[in-house]
Amino acid sequence: MGYPSVLNKRLFLSLSCLFVSFILTAQLGISATTVVEKESVNMNITQFGTIKSWDETTDALGQSKSYKEFNISPVSDSSNVGIFWWDARDVQRIEVIYDTKVISDVPMFPVVQYWQHTWPEYPPGMPTIEDMEDDPWQGTWVTADTKAKVKGNTLIFTFKPLSTQENVHADYLPGPVTYRRTLKVRLLYSGKRQNIKAINVFSPSSEKSSSIRVELGCKENNNLKIDGSLEVFNGRLKNISSWKWDKKDKKTGVNSWELNLSGNPKGIIANIYSSATTLPGSNDETVVTLRTSQGTFSFSVSDLEKGPIYVPYFNAYITKSDDSVSFLNAKLVKGETIREKIENQPEQTYDRARKEIPHLDPLQDQNGNRIYLPLASDASWQKFAVEWGGNIFMDKALAKAQDKELTRCNWAGDRLTWKIGTGTEPDFDRTEENCQMSVFNNYLPVVNSRWRQDGLNYSEEVFTTMLHGPLSPSDPGRNEQTP
Repeated sequence: MGYPSVLNKRLFLSLSCLFVSFILTAQLGISATTVVEKESVNMNITQFGTIKSWDETTDALGQSKSYKEFNISPVSDSSNVGIFWWDARDVQRIEVIYDTKVISDVPMFPVVQYWQHTWPEYPPGMPTIEDMEDDPWQGTWVTADTKAKVKGNTLIFTFKPLSTQENVHADYLPGPVTYRRTLKVRLLYSGKRQNIKAINVFSPSSEKSSSIRVELGCKENNNLKIDGSLEVFNGRLKNISSWKWDKKDKKTGVNSWELNLSGNPKGIIANIYSSATTLPGSNDETVVTLRTSQGTFSFSVSDLEKGPIYVPYFNAYITKSDDSVSFLNAKLVKGETIREKIENQPEQTYDRARKEIPHLDPLQDQNGNRIYLPLASDASWQKFAVEWGGNIFMDKALAKAQDKELTRCNWAGDRLTWKIGTGTEPDFDRTEENCQMSVFNNYLPVVNSRWRQDGLNYSEEVFTTMLHGPLSPSDPGRNEQTP
């Protein structure tokens, strides 16, 4: 058992998430330690964001607003209300709770919109793989295709499968999805509306029961008084109970305590509902934060599921409550701190940096597609591409075909490809080692591909010209529609 390595990103996430959680708790008057009775099929992520209202003329972050303030605002001044998160969230269901029974009048129903810029992301590929993420400032509001259902004083929205009509990036996903990944979601009203009591936003993640033991004062001859409290982000606290307490120790609140150590560790058992994520890239990870008179630290429940966590700087040991091994009996192997690891690293030189950079494929662009040379007759909209190896394609999107020209590209999909196979068993893919490409005289628009296969040398020349009529774009007889 060794010390866990702590990533900067996770530390930053836990701190920023806690900050957002505190803002919302203050606004809504919701206790982060509300006692709950059972797990939820879907996790309510509302309390980990902030209530906002957006005016198109103001900044993209919107204005923090309570439901009461929204209800009394004139429609002309404020027609939308929603939730803002600093990290993208997967929204599967939205429940709008009104203070009276829902009037089944569809024109009074709001439109559901979400903030979108890069999601769904372009599929990653070599030579570079970039994890694109939406941000609060860049993007647009997209109207979601939803289904509405009325249940008493609650209006429930779910999403129809994502399509390119709603989001042009929908094809980047392996199939239609019934959730939306976003930083902001809002309800847009076009006219008269009922007073909103609350909005609940649910993610596809479910909740599961977790029981955690936190041992404090894990040092010999440790005689200290420790005041502490526990907070859960992306989860809920059910209750806390004692571990090795005596009459000097006591609870001071639903989630707080006071310990008087007498040379041996003492601690708490925390029963929580943590997140069971179902989607890759989900930001629903549960983070538990302990604030004590000896310092504050956070840990991830998913890290704890891999094994006990020892935090020597805070003399704290965290494990599952049913773990029979306590800190005093644990076999710990001392690891290196980050500063110690830095000191043991060799000098960062140019040669070392070059060796540690993975080999890049020179035949691929930044999106992982085969590189190509464009070909077109002078000033013609018809643009072809010759890929490395001699294969040829024409792409509606890359050629920027519009209107009349687009109707002439009457093949299915964007790309029309001509592949040239050579060899006894036709091979359509040439490599960096067996193929070369150049343009005629190093400048003329004639592409030459040369490759060798099965003992034969192949040479291919590709150029474009008009089927009839003059080539000069300034000739009065030139017709742009000439194939």
